[in-house]
Amino acid sequence: MAEQCIQNARSWASLWHPPPMGLLLLLSSAVVTAAVQPLLIDAARGHGTGFPFIIDTVFVFPFFAQSVLFFVQLIVEEGSFGRALQVLKNTKPYLGQCFIYSAANAVGNIIQALSQGYMTASSFVILRQSRLLVSAFLEAYVLGVQPTPQLVMVLLLLFGSVTAFNIACSPTLVPSAHDHSVVTGYDHSGEVFLFIGVTLISWGVVLQQRFMQREALEIPLAAKLFYQHVFSLLVLVLKLTSSNEARSRILHEGLFAGWDVWAWSATMVTWIECLAFSFVVAKFSAMAAIVTGAVSVILTCTGDILMFGRPIKPPQVMLMGLVTALATLYGVLKSNIAQKNQGCTMTNNKFGTDESKGILQGNCGHRRYT
Repeated sequence: MAEQCIQNARSWASLWHPPPMGLLLLLSSAVVTAAVQPLLIDAARGHGTGFPFIIDTVFVFPFFAQSVLFFVQLIVEEGSFGRALQVLKNTKPYLGQCFIYSAANAVGNIIQALSQGYMTASSFVILRQSRLLVSAFLEAYVLGVQPTPQLVMVLLLLFGSVTAFNIACSPTLVPSAHDHSVVTGYDHSGEVFLFIGVTLISWGVVLQQRFMQREALEIPLAAKLFYQHVFSLLVLVLKLTSSNEARSRILHEGLFAGWDVWAWSATMVTWIECLAFSFVVAKFSAMAAIVTGAVSVILTCTGDILMFGRPIKPPQVMLMGLVTALATLYGVLKSNIAQKNQGCTMTNNKFGTDESKGILQGNCGHRRYT
């Protein structure tokens, strides 16, 4: 869910002003939670492929908790419960757009988590870096943001590295024929699920970016984010109720049937990861979030070895390091471009029209128009 959290940067997280030590702890917590979350999902899978519980239920608490937090934020901003409700009512004309990207994000996260039932945690975090390429393509198509030649080169190298890892390291898990352990094989269900999930999330994040920064600028950001997570929770409930197997199991065994300490830990860390990345973007930059996510790849791969005793080969180490370096470089280049664009925007705003001022205000947070 970290991709979505980049859009949450100007929310209640920006109200927190920590000391330098707090900033260090913040970065550390973001790296650790991003690294640990795939490991916990891997541990929750247990032996074999798939999960002993309904993987969708892992997102119930994070979506619900985020909805509550952003509603509280809206109340604080507006000064009263009644005024917050009025703002939510005023948002009705834009709910259709909000639902589309919220549904894409929710379904993408569910499918992405489902893919972890068929691959190791280290394989998952490496292959997931393909999201940078997908996001860049969708930004160019939907937002008209053309990548620079340097970004194109980095993305192509990243795509080649991820593809090489997929071919050389056989990341998909299949049940062993002799016992309940798992071995790597060539059933590519995990990769297919992951690519579908990454594509949906990237599409949802790009649509979310357009809605947050260019449309409905008079609507407070907290209201947009509240509806986003409410709709995500609604889509999750619809997904659960539409499946006969899931519905029957929930009715007979309960919503958390099959959960163990790993599943409970995974859902909590998923939520904390989203909060941590929101704070990182608010206090540093989106580039810091990308780099933090890239650094966590190394920790996840290390944890995969220490927790599960899975062997690692020199080609895997080389490709892991290459993917991490390329993702970091991508974040640095994107940050430089964003800073240049912000400088141009500030210059245009100084001598520009009221419309350009409105767009700038919408990008920097909620402003009441008078």
